[in-house]
Amino acid sequence: MSRKRLAIGGVLALAVLAGAIALLAGVGSSKSDELEPVELADEDLQALTAAACPPRYEVLRAGEFTDAEVETARRGRFVINGETVELEPEVDWTINPQGARAFSHTLFKFQWIDPLLYAYRTEGDTEALEQATALALDFARANPPNGEPIDPDVWDDKRTGDRAPYLAYVLRAAECEGLLAAEERALLMRLIM
Repeated sequence: MSRKRLAIGGVLALAVLAGAIALLAGVGSSKSDELEPVELADEDLQALTAAACPPRYEVLRAGEFTDAEVETARRGRFVINGETVELEPEVDWTINPQGARAFSHTLFKFQWIDPLLYAYRTEGDTEALEQATALALDFARANPPNGEPIDPDVWDDKRTGDRAPYLAYVLRAAECEGLLAAEERALLMRLIM
């Protein structure tokens, strides 16, 4: 992928994040474990309110999938590092049938969620988006940004950077479809900030 496309993707991901932050600005509470309001510049807020709903899908690897591949993902079976595994909430995020760091690293990148997002993007399959959202929320609960992750590599720069566009898309699309409660929105925001 060219540097120009990566830069454009980064700008779009930032715009999606800024939109999500704007949504959270009104979610304040006196509880100490909830997000405090985030200050944004006027131009950031304007860019966010102008963002498409759902956002453009600007991720590192956006695939095209057959009906059979989408159906396999809908049944909770995903290919991770060449291995088909079952992932349904509550996921054991320490799963590693290969006993290899490469498997864990690929699991934490969240690129395997692409078939579900493909179904939503191409067919408007909101059930696939709900499934993707449930997996993202399960991951967030297992790896709270202010707590101990299940594995130190969860917050490695590479895994975090690869994961962020997928989760940002899930957050924005789920918000567009009205799938998130305020605390779920805040949890996903903390995960990708």
